[in-house]
Amino acid sequence: MVGMDGSVASRAALEWACRSATPTDVVHAVHVRAPADGSGGDLQAWVDAAVTGETIVRTVPSSGECVDTLLRVVDDVDADLLAVGHRSGRLANRLGRTTTQLLEHTRRPIVIVGDGAVAAPSNTVVAGVGHGPATRAALRWAAEYAEAHGTALRLIRAVPNRPVFRADGLLDVMAWYIDRDMATGWALDDLESAADSIERSMDDGLPISWSAPTGSPGRVLTEESSSSSLLVVGLHQDDDEPAGDADHDVPHWLHHAITHAPCPVVVVPVTN
Repeated sequence: MVGMDGSVASRAALEWACRSATPTDVVHAVHVRAPADGSGGDLQAWVDAAVTGETIVRTVPSSGECVDTLLRVVDDVDADLLAVGHRSGRLANRLGRTTTQLLEHTRRPIVIVGDGAVAAPSNTVVAGVGHGPATRAALRWAAEYAEAHGTALRLIRAVPNRPVFRADGLLDVMAWYIDRDMATGWALDDLESAADSIERSMDDGLPISWSAPTGSPGRVLTEESSSSSLLVVGLHQDDDEPAGDADHDVPHWLHHAITHAPCPVVVVPVTN
C-alpha cells in the first residue's frame, strides 16, 4: 500500500511500489483527504502513468489523524508493507510528523522513498545487522525480497567508535574500552553465522556478502547503501511496552539512515 498526499515524494513512493511489485502483487494507492477535497483525479493520473501491474486507487475520507487512517487502511487491505515519500531539500534531515508516527506505531514494514531516490545499478540489497528480534525480522524480509527480485544481499554490521545507547551491548563495550580488532572479529563471525542461516532457509542460491566497517551505525549504513537498490533495517520495540504491542523507538542512528541514505529504506518492526 502507498500513502499519497499529492507531493512529488509520494509519487516517487508509488513508482517504487509499482517497480517492485511482482506480477501477482496488487498495489493499493491510498489518498487520505477531507470529504470536500477533489484531488483524487491527480492520483488516478499518477497511477495510470506509473502502473506496471494491477493497482487499486482509493481516496479515503479522513475522520481523524492521517496516521490513524493509514494504519487502519493498511490493516483493512492486509498489505505486506506501507510505502511513503520523504521530501528532500531544506528539511531533508528531518522526518515529517506523519512518517515519525507511522514508524512509532506500525505493525508492518514501512518503505520510505525520497523524492530523489534512485535504483542503483549494482542491484544489491543492503541489510543492517544489530542484535535481537528486530535484526532477525529485517534479515528475513531482506532475504525474501532479494530472492524474489533476483538481487544480491549484503550484510553490514557497524563497529562503533564509541558506545551507542541501547545498541549492541557487549560489542560496543569491547570496541570502545577493550579491543576494537576483537570486536570486529566477533562482528564478522556473527555476520557469517547470519549468512549461513539465510542460505539454509532459501530454496535457491542467494549471493550474500558481509562486512563490519568502523563507525556510527547511521553513517556506516548510509555510506554502504550508496550503491545499493535498497537498505533494510530493523525497528526495535520500546522497552517500556508489553511484548506484542506496536510501539517503537526511532533512535538517532535510524533517523540518520532514513534521512541520508540515497536509496529507499525499508524499516521492519519487530512485531512483524
